[in-house]
Amino acid sequence: MRISDFTKLVSALILCVLVCCACSAPDSFLSSDSKPRAEKDNSVLNIAFAADSEPFSYPGENGEALGFDAALCMRMCEELELRPVFLIMPRDELLSAVRCGIADIAVSSLAADDDSRRLTDFTDSYITLSSSIVTNVNNTAVRSTYDLREAANIAVVYGSLSHSYAMEQGLSNISLFKNAGDAKDALLSGAADVLLSDSRTAYELVTENVGFAIRESGIASREYHIAVRDGSSDMLRNINEVLGGFKEDNTLLDLRLAYINGNSGLRAEYDARLTALQSKQNM
Repeated sequence: MRISDFTKLVSALILCVLVCCACSAPDSFLSSDSKPRAEKDNSVLNIAFAADSEPFSYPGENGEALGFDAALCMRMCEELELRPVFLIMPRDELLSAVRCGIADIAVSSLAADDDSRRLTDFTDSYITLSSSIVTNVNNTAVRSTYDLREAANIAVVYGSLSHSYAMEQGLSNISLFKNAGDAKDALLSGAADVLLSDSRTAYELVTENVGFAIRESGIASREYHIAVRDGSSDMLRNINEVLGGFKEDNTLLDLRLAYINGNSGLRAEYDARLTALQSKQNM
């Protein structure tokens, strides 16, 4: 047996042991005010949620589940005529919670890699993100990812895929912004000489502003999916149908505008609806 095959086998065995241990102690997967239900309420969709990755998943002032993924689940439940209940837990417990039946689905900017697919099924992707580098056309110092350390100041949206990439690369010459609009303004005003952003945001900037160019695109491409319990074929099919409809009717584009492209008014509207929904459930 080759070393690489042996390593994969050991990893799979460890993963199985962790799942078995997790399922034997289900209380560890629930927030302090949540309890496992003795009987499944078929009008409820229990959603494992890690509020740790803005703009996709983050907590409100009173611990509500907010963000792109929470809003997506809210809209999805409206279509499926289900009541969403968010179970906030650590990210490394999301998939095991679904596998053990504590949650029906898990959503929090989840990538469906080979190890994850051993635990649960996954829906079709609902968003594909990648980053791009934008500079003034007169900037000759930064032309690709290899030149990012030469930048004086890189504008990045906090919690974004671009932020994760910058941290992975050990870049210290970055300035963090709350949304894409503020990051774009930093480049346009000259406060930053480079914008590292979602590729759609980058395209919009260079389309609307003469004198700026995309230097490199397709950086750190990543697809996000919803995890569904293995064997829940009806649930998987229903969610995929809803996601397909959201792609056609621009619901996903609307969410992208709100949470990724910097439409703060639309984002506040979605978060207000989520807060009201969860406040009503806790009454």
